[in-house]
Amino acid sequence: MRNIYTKDILLGIIGILIILISIFPEPIYVSIPYSVYNTKWNGCSEFYKFTNTYGNSYIITSPHNLNDYKNGVIFIIAPTEPLTKSEIDKIRKYLLMGNDVVIIDDEGVASNVILKHLGIDKKIASSSTYDIFYEKNYSFPEVKYKIEGFEGIVVTSIPSYIKNPSNDIVETSGVSKKVIADVEHINNSKLIIISDPDIFTNSLKNYNIKFWKTLLFILNKDNFYFDELHHSGNEVYGSVCLIIPAGIPKILKALLFVIASFSLYLFGAIMVFGFEKIKNMLKNILFPKKKRLFIPDSEIKEIILKIKEGRNYGWKRTTQ
Repeated sequence: MRNIYTKDILLGIIGILIILISIFPEPIYVSIPYSVYNTKWNGCSEFYKFTNTYGNSYIITSPHNLNDYKNGVIFIIAPTEPLTKSEIDKIRKYLLMGNDVVIIDDEGVASNVILKHLGIDKKIASSSTYDIFYEKNYSFPEVKYKIEGFEGIVVTSIPSYIKNPSNDIVETSGVSKKVIADVEHINNSKLIIISDPDIFTNSLKNYNIKFWKTLLFILNKDNFYFDELHHSGNEVYGSVCLIIPAGIPKILKALLFVIASFSLYLFGAIMVFGFEKIKNMLKNILFPKKKRLFIPDSEIKEIILKIKEGRNYGWKRTTQ
């Protein structure tokens, strides 16, 4: 009996944790740099909210599924986990369907794998530009951008640079001319590479909001997908979450995840204890039988004796 209760308790705890993680994923991602769940200075929550004012923003927390994607843009910001070949093939297909992809990274470890498998002869350098001709501030240099006729200033934070650029849209000073943003045209689609994710952090929102507007304007799409799956590699979270639209109330998500988690729990319980046992257990819970009062034989004999003597509990003789 003790082992059975232990299994029940463990399954229950796992089910509850899955529900909580699914409904409230923020504790997992809240401290991850460049996560859209991160509301601190190094998060991208403000950029996520900003894109949602221009269309519909979604958070990708499960392996890429093109059937769930509408015409739009996929943002891959500073991935820490590599994408699989299957996922990259889906990104290629998404591009060929007339959609856009924006890769934003300053290390290039996972991002360069994407570029290589897409057949793009460009790389994000793992080192910073270290341009002594930066304007005003070395740590937060202001650099000029020029995108399809739009010009302005964008504030970066010790950016990296792009090797083998071809269509530069943002570069460092006029002396070194190292490119920190580039666009690759694939049929009617754009693959934009930006080598400084700090441009999109909460701390630099007030400085770069004009650049944000310009970027969304040239992308000209209504749906924005943010890849969070490759920030943490959390397989448990990724296995139970789908693409979550930004505006869905948590009460609805709670209901859906409770149903899904209960189904998983029920399936696991059936696998452990068997279908008949679980069926009988649910039957007893939903339609409980009245329990019979168990009275020992010795007490029954004593009650019978008291009845015969006319002094039983709660019973009064009416005849002599």
